[in-house]
Amino acid sequence: MKRIINGFRNRFSFKQKLFIWVVICMLLPMVFSVINLNISSSQILRERLIQSEENASELTEANVSNMIDNVIQTMNDATFNNDIQPMISSLRNEPLGARQILEINNRLSSLSRNHNISLSIVSAEKDQVMSGSGWRPAFTEQQSVYEEFQSRMEELSSFQVRWLGPASQLGDNTFSGDYVNSPILLSRRLTDYNGETTAYLFARISRTELDRVLLTDEDVGRRNLLLDREGNVLYGNEDYVPGQEFPYGDNGRAGKETFVTTMEDGKNHVIVRQDLEQRDWSLVSYVPYQQAANSLDRAYQQNFFIQAGAFLLFTLIMLFVIHRFFRPIQRLVYTAEKVEQGHLDMRNDLQRHDEIGRLSTSFDHMLDRIQETIQQTKTEQAMKRKAEMEVLQSKIQPHFLFNILNTIRIQMFKDGNTENAKLITSLGTLLRAIYRGSEWVTLTEETKQLEEYVKLINPMRKYAVELEQEVDADAAAEKVPQFILQPVIENACYHGLPAAAGRIRVRAWTEDTMLCIEVSDNGKGLEPEKLAGIKRALFVNKEDIVRDYMKQKNSMFGIGLKNVYDRMKLTYGSALYMDLESTLHEGTTVFMRFPRTQRGLMGDESTAGGR
Repeated sequence: MKRIINGFRNRFSFKQKLFIWVVICMLLPMVFSVINLNISSSQILRERLIQSEENASELTEANVSNMIDNVIQTMNDATFNNDIQPMISSLRNEPLGARQILEINNRLSSLSRNHNISLSIVSAEKDQVMSGSGWRPAFTEQQSVYEEFQSRMEELSSFQVRWLGPASQLGDNTFSGDYVNSPILLSRRLTDYNGETTAYLFARISRTELDRVLLTDEDVGRRNLLLDREGNVLYGNEDYVPGQEFPYGDNGRAGKETFVTTMEDGKNHVIVRQDLEQRDWSLVSYVPYQQAANSLDRAYQQNFFIQAGAFLLFTLIMLFVIHRFFRPIQRLVYTAEKVEQGHLDMRNDLQRHDEIGRLSTSFDHMLDRIQETIQQTKTEQAMKRKAEMEVLQSKIQPHFLFNILNTIRIQMFKDGNTENAKLITSLGTLLRAIYRGSEWVTLTEETKQLEEYVKLINPMRKYAVELEQEVDADAAAEKVPQFILQPVIENACYHGLPAAAGRIRVRAWTEDTMLCIEVSDNGKGLEPEKLAGIKRALFVNKEDIVRDYMKQKNSMFGIGLKNVYDRMKLTYGSALYMDLESTLHEGTTVFMRFPRTQRGLMGDESTAGGR
């Protein structure tokens, strides 16, 4: 089994394995569903068939109930009509005139027009009949039957409706013939304001309306019957005609009853029997079991073929989609293989806006960054080797030079040339600092070198420069790269104060973990355009510094203010902040802020140009 799994893993690509697993995950539920359906299909079919017949019976019962509600509502409208009720109430005193009868007929016709029913009002003495359709119940013309009807109606209140049953069972032969059913009649007692009976309201539900709500489903052979409380048919079909007893089920049982039994034709039928809401009538539906089962079985077969077709279609769509989705991934794989072979100039160049597009863009940017990093590393190594060579060269101890300078200084003191002797002393101090070879010095040592430098250049100038230094105690002991201030002082002397006396002020203080140094002069300053150009040339990021070095391999490593910024940037990276401010005829200020702890080569984000 393990060999099979390993073979599957190694033989197919990721796209093929993904497609196979998608098909398996879709196919397994379908196979299990078919197997389970075949095992339990008989019981499921029986349960679903019974449930389907119960649902159909409930729908028919709702239609019948809705029809009965409409009939009763129409009878209520006729009973309490403001035009009909006063005229009917006066029947005990005097007969209605022809105009009144015509008006009642019109009202009854209007009320029953849209409900497939007929309305008729027969006076208690049966001498006057009002009907919108000219219909009168036939049994009202039979004295004995009508008197029995009247005695039963007196047992009911004027708000109750009596269900009389099929018209054919009440002596109406109008509907005899090939058609087995006849309309169903309802009645209500109409009274005057004293509660005395004045007339009877009859409603006749047409066979058209009854056929509509008791519609037979020929596709599955479903038939519907209306039964009375004794189980006799009120509205039936050619199998069970009105007046015939329906022999199946418990006639005395209330509620719903569903069962499967064999009927006279020798076939099993599903029978659903349930009571109607309005009275003691019941609705019965029966359907041949095998015919209904075949209908459901065809539905199962159709469902299976639909599922199989949908599965095939989905498989084709999934194959197409997976292929489309994997095209950019295959492109990424191809690019990665080429990069692995050493082709670092390969790129994906996928123009997409989704996750794959972002992955491709990130991959291309990573390759760009790798190339830049490799080139930058090569350049930094070259710079490092050059710096190490310069350090080695600087470590050659020029004792003879210091001895000669010391001999000259002593001789000048002997000759009384004290001023020049002091200059020789300052020069020696600077040379010792230069040849000492130390990269880091304390800020106190750095400011001491500034004093010696100013002592050396003042004799060369027509006007002396005054140096002021304010160094906080916390800042004095901080380590800084050597010679970061001397080029700034030199720049102030030769460019800010070239031919005039002036003052150069050096301030140093700490802010939490940062060391701040400010060098300002009161010289001639810079014009705004020239200041902006100097800033653009000076304040660049680490990559630009390396790039400038690559373009100027034969030049010196840099001098002046730019040398200071480049050295500080390579040392402190993005933690360095340096700015240059100048106002014409007022002076120039150089400000720098960097960490108090030395950190070596750092990040590459430039923060120059604004505090």
